Amino acid sequence: MAQAGIADMIEIDELNHATILWNLHQRYFKDDIYTYVGPTLLAVNPFMALDAKYPPSVIEDYKQIMQAEENYLEVMRSLPAHTYAVAAYAHKQLIVTKTRQAIVIAGESGAGKTEAAKLAMAFLTALGSKNVDESKGPLATRILSTNPVLEAFGNSRTARNDNSSRFGKYIKLYFDKEDGLCVGAENKNYLLEKSRVIGCTPVERNYHIFFFILRGAPDATAKRLGMTDAKGARKHYSAFRYLATCNDIRTFKDKDGNEKKESMEARDLKDYAELAAAFVSLGFPQPEIDAIHDVTAAALHCGELVLDPSTFDDGKANTPVSVTSTAVVAQIATLLGIQNPQDLVTEVVMKGALEGVAARSPDKLTNVENAVGSLAKGLFDNMFNWLVVSMNQEILPEALKSPSPSELNAFE
Repeated sequence: MAQAGIADMIEIDELNHATILWNLHQRYFKDDIYTYVGPTLLAVNPFMALDAKYPPSVIEDYKQIMQAEENYLEVMRSLPAHTYAVAAYAHKQLIVTKTRQAIVIAGESGAGKTEAAKLAMAFLTALGSKNVDESKGPLATRILSTNPVLEAFGNSRTARNDNSSRFGKYIKLYFDKEDGLCVGAENKNYLLEKSRVIGCTPVERNYHIFFFILRGAPDATAKRLGMTDAKGARKHYSAFRYLATCNDIRTFKDKDGNEKKESMEARDLKDYAELAAAFVSLGFPQPEIDAIHDVTAAALHCGELVLDPSTFDDGKANTPVSVTSTAVVAQIATLLGIQNPQDLVTEVVMKGALEGVAARSPDKLTNVENAVGSLAKGLFDNMFNWLVVSMNQEILPEALKSPSPSELNAFE
């Protein structure tokens, strides 16, 4: 076996665990993170930026696969293993066979699935797109702008990954059958980890968006959302119960192998700016952007509600658990557009109304606590679903209203 490793491991005479690991090891330390096993591409996460692998000139190299009239698989094999090669081959198959193609991206947490999906999307949209509505920005830009939004609201830091997707996604890209240009896209989401909204383990973080807003939102917005203290200074994330256990310090190794630690604050500020630009690119009006911030903050403030069970009596007195944090209740009500804050309290501390019965009985403390957590999770989950639907309206092809165009799926 060559010291530099073999690009396609089906060429290894004795294929077993030892030879696979040795080959991947050899290639990894030469920054060859991609290796084929027949039609399957293996990618080993380098845990660092390898910008030299993704300049525009590299995209031009892999366009040769689509430009080949025949033997395009041989053209693919003549180029270095790469995510772009898989995307290019799928696109070529789409045009040649006139049938739907799928790219399945799988791996354990931290393997690089999110980045691989983004690279495939970047390549496929770089092939060209048709902008049906000239009043909007370039279609390719809008499609790629969905990534910062999905990551802000659906990703968080885990013990193994600083940007782990906490939901499943299914991405459709639509192409014109004749010229192969992209005509639209669609995101489908499922199984958002709602439990993370109300807390996480001490080695993880809650969803990125909470930290983005706390650190990156304009001063006036932060004040309106209740993210500042009495003196106008930004609150530390530990001031919020749902964020108090979060670990904001990432540990990594530099190029020399030395262990380093740093706060994620600088990255949060940068990513919030990218998120704001993505909202603009996707055509979200300012009132909707404000509402997104409001609902996010309301979910976070739910953790600050203070309950007093001493007032609970489901007997003759029929009195519920008290919510003593009246200022927090008022803040949440304002953010959600609830005119009477007591209506919010009633929904939390009282049992659900029975059909045909106007009176409602008080609920016990455990159920009230669960109701508060459910409120926070429900607000965040519904907003996330709404975001996906709203973004799809900006990137879906008009042709979906008529016979369906060709589509290519990337499933993570």
